[in-house]
Amino acid sequence: MASKLPDLDQWLDAVAPIVKLDVPAEQRPGVKDHLKTAAKMAALLEKVPLKDETAAAAVYRA
Repeated sequence: MASKLPDLDQWLDAVAPIVKLDVPAEQRPGVKDHLKTAAKMAALLEKVPLKDETAAAAVYRA
């Protein structure tokens, strides 16, 4: 992973109340594991080169 992850305990303490998410102590390790996985996935996507003329995908709504 190119960038260093933030302290996930501090991050959860700061962000969970903002999004009105209660993360019980027994679930924190799992949530932190998922955040680490999401960061790894994002790092892979950031490596994909995009051309300036690449168009965004259409948004479809039902």
